[in-house]
Amino acid sequence: MRKFGGTWQHIPRCVSTNDEALKLGRQGAPEGIVVTADVQTQGRGRQGRSWYSPPGENLYLSLLLRPELPPMRAPFLTLCAGVALAEAALHTLRRETGMNAEPATVKLKWPNDLLLASSGQSPRKAGGILTEMVCSGGRIDFVVIGIGCNVNSLRFPDELTATSLRQVLGLGQPPLLLPSFASELLSQLQLWYERFLTAGTDAVLRAFEGHAAYLGAATPITVRSGEQQLTGCALGLDTDGALLVQDAAQQVHRVLAGEIVQHATQPSE
Repeated sequence: MRKFGGTWQHIPRCVSTNDEALKLGRQGAPEGIVVTADVQTQGRGRQGRSWYSPPGENLYLSLLLRPELPPMRAPFLTLCAGVALAEAALHTLRRETGMNAEPATVKLKWPNDLLLASSGQSPRKAGGILTEMVCSGGRIDFVVIGIGCNVNSLRFPDELTATSLRQVLGLGQPPLLLPSFASELLSQLQLWYERFLTAGTDAVLRAFEGHAAYLGAATPITVRSGEQQLTGCALGLDTDGALLVQDAAQQVHRVLAGEIVQHATQPSE
């Protein structure tokens, strides 16, 4: 299998690394090509939201994949990317704090957000994943996985509940090296992608649940899917990656697409 990042295009400034990777996909570029940028002028997340992309501080990366999968299994690629991002963050924090030190809390918010928290703090968003798929004839032509991760930012707009790897390490921490973090992330992405393709979904599901925030907690969450909202306790992930939520009447609901917008009394992210 082609090594992720064997072909790597770095662009000082672009609208979005996903846009650049989508262009490459339509031009027939091979699986594993990576696009990064110093700054995105219109970085985007899920549901059309913008992604905060200050120049030179954080990682803006997109990866082109050409998996031989039915489109219905594409959501597992987002879960793979989530596990890879969480593992890369953990390895980086352990390296910076020492292997015997307790790293900051690293969690995943289903289906696509990385949450970080230093000791005694509430988790804040530090990364997100945007997966975009192009199909032809009922099959996947290619997939672009876009990952934005706050690596070095110490300040964020007031409207964002966000943090970064550097911030949870402490304000005295020197800037982390973006190429090193990108390489760690790509290694984890390749590991989990290959594991998914060769061994199936179970390992990915269990790994995501192992990092997942809110699963098994007695405090209810609220999940928004389109115009509908569901409040209940998150039980885990179903075999297809759907979030299982048990409401106050003990009925279990499967949420295939949506986002967790509230946990206890914390503000929505």
